[in-house]
Amino acid sequence: MQENTEKSAAESPADKLKSGAQKLSNNPVIAYFQGARREFQKVVWPTRQQAVNHTLMVVGVSIIIAAFLGLVDYLLNLGLETVL
Repeated sequence: MQENTEKSAAESPADKLKSGAQKLSNNPVIAYFQGARREFQKVVWPTRQQAVNHTLMVVGVSIIIAAFLGLVDYLLNLGLETVL
């Protein structure tokens, strides 16, 4: 039992990746989905509150930019109408 612990402790990260890659299927489509699933398990997903906050920030900034561009468009249109 102690030999297994020493062996796993001595195993380098590269060896762990190789052993993980060997567990993938020989079928490339299945191997792709198995790899994708492993990568999704590594993702640190945002909390619900973080997702809501980020969404509100995106919507708020979008509204501000739209208002700014609308104002610039209006002023340029007004200026061109007076010149022409």
